[in-house]
Amino acid sequence: MIKIVDKREILKRWGLFWLLLVMIWLPFEDLDARLALSLSGLLGAWSLARQASLRPFSQGFSLLAGAFYGALAPILAIFLILFKTGLHGHGFLEFSPVQLAAALSWWPWTVSLGVFFGFYLSRNEQVIQ
Repeated sequence: MIKIVDKREILKRWGLFWLLLVMIWLPFEDLDARLALSLSGLLGAWSLARQASLRPFSQGFSLLAGAFYGALAPILAIFLILFKTGLHGHGFLEFSPVQLAAALSWWPWTVSLGVFFGFYLSRNEQVIQ
């Protein structure tokens, strides 16, 4: 028998999977900000898909919302890095200021990906509803 799964249930599972990835990432002593940036990008994509599942967006609003969530990704990555540093309790930053600035330098790419994802959601309404 085929069971039809609600798209919102898939989004809940995606959110739980993101939390699992963060919990796996937190204890490791890594010095690469790209993983934090990837985690923050996934959270932004999940947030955008979740908002779009609650109420349909127009195409223009989807593009703006995608740009907004894309712009937030590097800032959230910095917060994830600082949270991880605080949990490890070293008394110093695990990531150098150059690495934090490098995470912010990805801003044009994350905004572009956010706009692309917003466009994808606006064109494929059946993906989330």
